[in-house]
Amino acid sequence: MRIHPALVALLSAAAVAACDVGRPPEIAGLGPVVGGIGGRSPLIITPNQVQIPVATTLPLSVNVADSLRSQVFWTSSQPSFASVNQLGVVTGLSPGTAIIVVRFIDDTTSRGIATVTVTAGNGAPR
Repeated sequence: MRIHPALVALLSAAAVAACDVGRPPEIAGLGPVVGGIGGRSPLIITPNQVQIPVATTLPLSVNVADSLRSQVFWTSSQPSFASVNQLGVVTGLSPGTAIIVVRFIDDTTSRGIATVTVTAGNGAPR
């Protein structure tokens, strides 16, 4: 079976265009792909860096619509220092630093990150 030279040229041009790092990837006929699955925006946690005393809780927020809140999953890199529940509420458990990550359940490539430092002292979160 032979492939028509025009088809080879078209496929080659498409492969080169797909490698162009200056442009977002495109799906034929649909245009550029922006954000995660379904055109979602990148996840951003607010605040993205915070200090809290031991035994203090602090709600973090993420830039998702209310209708998508049940589709995000929160985790802590160091749950012995700071835990996080599925509403984004962080609890300081012992002095140290933890990275809090939020991601969509169905899209592990898009995630938001916050650094939480738990201190031994008393006082309001900073």
